[in-house]
Amino acid sequence: MLAVALNTIGLYPQEGWGPLFLETFNDFKVIRAIPYEKVKGGPLQLCEHEQYDELVKNISEKWDPFQNILELRGPKNKLQKTVRYMFFFDPDKKIDWVFLEDCNGMLNFPWAMQVFILNSPEPGHIPGRALVNQADVFILNAQCGEMRQKALDQIKKYRPDLPVFKENLQEGISGQLKGVLDQLFAAYLENRARVKLALETNYPDKQIACEQARKMAGKLKVSLFLIGSVCDEYGYAITQCGLGCF
Repeated sequence: MLAVALNTIGLYPQEGWGPLFLETFNDFKVIRAIPYEKVKGGPLQLCEHEQYDELVKNISEKWDPFQNILELRGPKNKLQKTVRYMFFFDPDKKIDWVFLEDCNGMLNFPWAMQVFILNSPEPGHIPGRALVNQADVFILNAQCGEMRQKALDQIKKYRPDLPVFKENLQEGISGQLKGVLDQLFAAYLENRARVKLALETNYPDKQIACEQARKMAGKLKVSLFLIGSVCDEYGYAITQCGLGCF
């Protein structure tokens, strides 16, 4: 399973970024999450279980087969859970390779790979340390104009090794960016495979305690959210879990 969250900083294009990425990566589909309401920010607490059939009653769906885009509308907290359940528990809707189109993908889908797109001319949108630390790749779009160099300096200050691209996305994705994204996609899948192997080797009964999962995340150098989503994907139960950890 390969999930890539497309995060937008600044002005969000009306058509979104999903169709653009599909032009280059046509094996993917797009899930576009559109919330009805605003709720308090922060990561989703997945430990608060809710039945899938009850969740989907609150969600309206619109599928565009020509662009491979599934548009979901509903309460934000239920949208987050619905997307998660679709990935792991609904065989009829399960999507293996997906771009999650949401300007707050880092918070809403923390278990996905994170692509950040800076798309604003406003000075206030220079990325901070917390955001930069969550990113897997940063794209400075031409529309952010003179702020591109300031943003680049800020990113390199916090993470000199983070891939950063100056792109004109209105003209498409460059070959160089595509090559790096392909490498990052492969690394993400490899990390999931490493987690799966560690789970199978050490926890054959398909149960793992929260503290054990934390230690595994540190040993494998992956996020707790990735551990949690691999557990979901392969039917592992996380026991003695601190609320909101995964």
